[in-house]
Amino acid sequence: VFCILTKTFGFERDSYIKKFITQSIVISKLLEKVNEGKKELFVKLFFGVAEKYLNIEFNTSKMNKREATVYEYQFLLKPTPELFELRSKIWQGIFQLYQIDIFQKKVINLIHQYSKSFSWVPVREIIKQDAVEVLDFIATQLNPKDYSNCLIVQKYLDFLESRQIEFNNELRERFVNETYELSRILLYDWNEGKKLNLDREEYEQFKQNQIKEYFANYDFKDYQDFFAKCHEIKAGTELKNHYDFKFPTYKVPEFPSHQVVEVFIFLACKNSDLYLDVLKYYLNLGDPFQLNHFPLIGKLIEISGVQKAFELLNQFDFASKIKWLFGFYNLLPEDKITADYLEKLYNLYRESKLDEIPERFDFLLKYRDLDKNVVAQVTEIILSKINEQTNYADYADPFDFLFNPYTQVNERLIELFTEKFDVLKQAYLLNQKIRGYSSNSEDIFTRILAADQKNFIIEYIDWVYDEERKFSNFRDDLNYTFLWKHENYQELIAQVVEHIYQKEKELSNSGFSNTILERIFFLEVTEKEKLILEDKQNKLLKSMIENRHNDIDLMQLLFSVTTTFPYERRYQFIDLFCKYNQNFEDFKKLPIEPYVKNDQELSSEDYILSSSKNIEATHKIVEYLESLRPIFNTIDLLEQKEYVEKEIKYFKKWIEDEKKRNFIED
Repeated sequence: VFCILTKTFGFERDSYIKKFITQSIVISKLLEKVNEGKKELFVKLFFGVAEKYLNIEFNTSKMNKREATVYEYQFLLKPTPELFELRSKIWQGIFQLYQIDIFQKKVINLIHQYSKSFSWVPVREIIKQDAVEVLDFIATQLNPKDYSNCLIVQKYLDFLESRQIEFNNELRERFVNETYELSRILLYDWNEGKKLNLDREEYEQFKQNQIKEYFANYDFKDYQDFFAKCHEIKAGTELKNHYDFKFPTYKVPEFPSHQVVEVFIFLACKNSDLYLDVLKYYLNLGDPFQLNHFPLIGKLIEISGVQKAFELLNQFDFASKIKWLFGFYNLLPEDKITADYLEKLYNLYRESKLDEIPERFDFLLKYRDLDKNVVAQVTEIILSKINEQTNYADYADPFDFLFNPYTQVNERLIELFTEKFDVLKQAYLLNQKIRGYSSNSEDIFTRILAADQKNFIIEYIDWVYDEERKFSNFRDDLNYTFLWKHENYQELIAQVVEHIYQKEKELSNSGFSNTILERIFFLEVTEKEKLILEDKQNKLLKSMIENRHNDIDLMQLLFSVTTTFPYERRYQFIDLFCKYNQNFEDFKKLPIEPYVKNDQELSSEDYILSSSKNIEATHKIVEYLESLRPIFNTIDLLEQKEYVEKEIKYFKKWIEDEKKRNFIED
């Protein structure tokens, strides 16, 4: 219904010719159905249609049947007496509904939306005519004692002023109450800074000076009143915000929690006793504004000392108490740390929910004099909590700052987990799973590998296999190129190949296609580095072919990797294998052709069917197979030669057949 009323019966480019009769009928009928607000469903429909109809710019589309083309048009309403009459009827209908309490907020929101629209629209006459109705409503119906009313009125008057539309300035003066005055002190308005010719730093200093001046003589009762006003301001910032990214003229500012913190800091410096009383009162309210607690706790410790600060924070129960307590342990001076505080910190970690635990680990370093394994202990606690979750993917990465390259704990990672190395490995694997690949993944892997070369690479591969079996959408995004740069790469990769080989056999995977080994051989480096690393890969593969050529299952695994190489690079491996193993049945099992689609190995026939238009690519396959002919020029390899020749003929025939089909189709 809404779409019919706003699209089918909405404004067209020629609506002014018909004197906006259709739209006027829609509004009249809706107002009849609204029945003074008794039918809430029709009230909601009316508000929705009214908001659309009060626009000035519209889009419409027309179908040109002769050209079979749809044309889009953008147009502005023409300021005619009939349009003014229609809009007046809409505004009056809106303002009548303001008399009903449950619709007042909707009316206020609608004015708010209107006040931030039309930033570029040149039709000033329409806005000026609307102002007759809106200004009368403001003057007679809105309450200057209500902060949200003051906020909306001031923004609407700003809107009129920006369009150079005159109004009685007494309205500005009238709609300024104490809460609105306070909001002007707390809220940052960068346009104000521009008007005062202040840069960002100067404007911030200007706001701080305003705070000092405004709160200079505040007593305890004033601060109680201050928090009450902050509640009003917070409610005002939660006004429905239809933020238009195309024309972002005005957005309701967020609640200025950082400025409230500035007020606290000013108070702490001016009157420490009053600061403690006000902070207690605020915490007893339940930290309603979710303030940045670090500077407040810092001042609390500075004024009252560690023990009294701790007692004060534990005196109240409020939703964010755990975060405040973590803040206390974070800011606790190193010379004041005791075994009792450390044990309490461990208990806090154990008792907290995952989303209450701080992201950062660096502050734990100052507790190492009491327990050198403190970082590992905390990591273990977090891991145990994660393992209790059914879906920990819903949480942010709890170890992001443990592995962040710019943190102190990351610099000392191996040292911090020396006695609990398995905990570090578990945290790393979980971090990889939740966060996926990051620029720091290889660095951490390399450092763990250096400390545990014998086990970690194998454990990682087992983990990848396990995750791939359990989760179909799991992706191993690690860039394994760094393994080929390892000092003992031959020993390391040989160990990896053997383990993957045994793993694939255990899983009874046939063909060995799309294994983790293919990803390990994939290089993401510069062309210059690539030549060096490919040479390392070639030497390793050749060594394994020479020594294990009769293990045909292993050869299948290795040759499945080579199918990802360019054609010219594969020749050497086929040549080497045939020198050491002339068994035709073994040769037939080698995946020497690049028939891969959707991660599944395909037969030659399937490949052609899936590439029916790709004659050029098939030519390259023929050239590749023909390049292998010299390998089989011995009597011991006649069967292999016949096999390859048969494949060549098959592909050539397909090419000819495809050319004929293309010719007929053309």
